[in-house]
Amino acid sequence: MFALILACTTPSEIEEQPAELPDAWVEHYSAESLIQAGGFEFEEAYIVRRFLDPGAGSIREEFIATADGTLTEVYLDVDPSAESFTLSFSDESYQGTGTFEGPAWAWTGWRSESVAPDGASVISVDTMQDGAIHAEKEGFSAEGELEWTLVEDLSPIEETVWQQEKDALDG
Repeated sequence: MFALILACTTPSEIEEQPAELPDAWVEHYSAESLIQAGGFEFEEAYIVRRFLDPGAGSIREEFIATADGTLTEVYLDVDPSAESFTLSFSDESYQGTGTFEGPAWAWTGWRSESVAPDGASVISVDTMQDGAIHAEKEGFSAEGELEWTLVEDLSPIEETVWQQEKDALDG
């Protein structure tokens, strides 16, 4: 029966069939950042939660600073067919665009450029391997001068570990 259906389907009709999207999922990470600016180095740590929803074409990232519990959220509107996305920060500090590498919803890397209201910008190059994310960012002044660099590593953790760290912050 299946062969009969395929035999009655033209190649263009087969190509038009939408690929089934994976269900939404959540990823949890522990993140370490090293920032270099003006001859100084700063280290920051975060717990991170990423909500990936292929059906909605969205990714929401929550970065919670382990030093003081400050929450920063990043929203990505994803267009997998164009291998691109737009992004915005919840505090409206940056907005930007980016491109993906690799198969949709299993990307191996992405690159983005974000711009702040004052014209400052950030270029970010991220790679994903074995569930871990490595990011390298460069921050530029509105005049285009390099002001800072950041190297960030996100290591996957279990949801229970993430929740324990979050509960300790909420203390």
